[in-house]
Amino acid sequence: MITKSLLTLAAASLFLLPAADAAVVVTVANNGTNYLDRNLLSNTTFGSLSSTNLTGGETSVDTNNSQGYIPFSLSVSDIAAISTATQVTLNIKLIGLTNVGSLVLNLYGLSNRGTDANARTNDYSSGTLLVSSFANASSTVNQYLSLDVTSYVKSQIVSNEVVAFKFAVGNGTLPNADGVINAFVFSSADAGASAAPYLSVTPVPEPGTVALCALAGISLAIFRRRK
Repeated sequence: MITKSLLTLAAASLFLLPAADAAVVVTVANNGTNYLDRNLLSNTTFGSLSSTNLTGGETSVDTNNSQGYIPFSLSVSDIAAISTATQVTLNIKLIGLTNVGSLVLNLYGLSNRGTDANARTNDYSSGTLLVSSFANASSTVNQYLSLDVTSYVKSQIVSNEVVAFKFAVGNGTLPNADGVINAFVFSSADAGASAAPYLSVTPVPEPGTVALCALAGISLAIFRRRK
């Protein structure tokens, strides 16, 4: 009788779990559209490559080597959610691959931003490698690439309200003299909510959800033993 009751509760919990987990992802809008570009590797300039694009690679034929800059200004509630989160994911939408060949993109974290979301002159040559080769010639265009940045973001929110990333070509030498543009292109914040970069922050499950999961597991274990 007890087993039957437990199984009934377990079955009910399976229907309740989706509702309990329906709102566990918090999105944080990217507040910047800047890019980093060191013209012919001799200096660093900042500006808007395009109102809707962020580029890693050449910005025109055989010139420049751009790095995409993606900053997030976090609210008090965002920081609170991140501090107890199980996972933080950076999501950026790839919208174009132009003659990338064997080139790959790496993701870097730009530390200690404080409250300033602006790009800095030394960002081009700095950064902590977070994810290597996250995009290449085989990447699917017009889809979001999701990158786990949990440890890095948690380390930054201890003393910073801004978390910033950049992506850059991780191999090969650009600019080159092949007569074409070599670039990875992503949507910027100006592309609109359906395409802009964002962070997904997944909090720790509510106690009720954990309890339901435990109940379901115990009930199924008892059922298998009785069989």
